[in-house]
Amino acid sequence: MATTEKVNGNASSSASFSLIVDNTDISTATTFDVHDPFSGDVVHAAPAASVQDGINAVESAERAFASWRHSTPLEKRTIFNKAAILLQDRKSEIVDAMVKETPALASWAAFNISTAIQFVQEAAGIVTQIKGEIVPSNDKGNFT
Repeated sequence: MATTEKVNGNASSSASFSLIVDNTDISTATTFDVHDPFSGDVVHAAPAASVQDGINAVESAERAFASWRHSTPLEKRTIFNKAAILLQDRKSEIVDAMVKETPALASWAAFNISTAIQFVQEAAGIVTQIKGEIVPSNDKGNFT
């Protein structure tokens, strides 16, 4: 989890984060500093995942999909709605992180997060509306 400490009397972000695999925080052997592109200050230390960390994450996703694919549409909609609420609840924190980590204006970051929330809400809304139709292709003569 992120931490902030005082350096020379000033608040300094010395945040460090872990990977999350199987709902468990995983520390990595190495990290790398993420810098504010304007000031050059270190925003936080990010985990440097190894090849094995990546394999573990993919295997975790594969296991998660096994239960996801058997979830009912209502269960899936509930999960998407929860995700949208979590994004909304943490919107200012995410906007702040985007501004510090990228050369984005707060208004642009807020727009991106608002759009992401809308996409997740839309996914929640359509998951129970599946009709088994094929979306027409823009390639003439093809339906897929």
